[in-house]
Amino acid sequence: MCLRICLWFMCLSQAYNETGEKKKILGAQERDIEGLDTDVPPHAKKEKSLVFAAEQRAEALEREVVETRAQLAVIEATHQALHEDNECVVCMVSQKQFAFVPCGHVCVCAECADLIGKSTRECPMCCTACTQIIKTFF
Repeated sequence: MCLRICLWFMCLSQAYNETGEKKKILGAQERDIEGLDTDVPPHAKKEKSLVFAAEQRAEALEREVVETRAQLAVIEATHQALHEDNECVVCMVSQKQFAFVPCGHVCVCAECADLIGKSTRECPMCCTACTQIIKTFF
């Protein structure tokens, strides 16, 4: 039992000594690195930190631009989808407001409804002969 304690103590003291030596080496390396930093004039350190800050800000702005462009693309796609869902199927410019009876398609604006009412009187979506073209409100 005593032998085990002695061996354990010797291993522990050897590990402690090795750790102390490693700390000394690391301390020397840190001092060397700090020594390198002292060779740089103070204004150069300040410029270096300003450049680093500017680079960080530029990267943040680039990320913000990418995010904003993605959001804009979503908004434009939504706007386009809403506009397409609401535009006249004949002229594709004005808002659709008129429905055809009996098929019920709401698909033309006032000008196109007037033209179709005076000519073919057919629904431009399904070509069904219509009895009425009525204005819708929504």
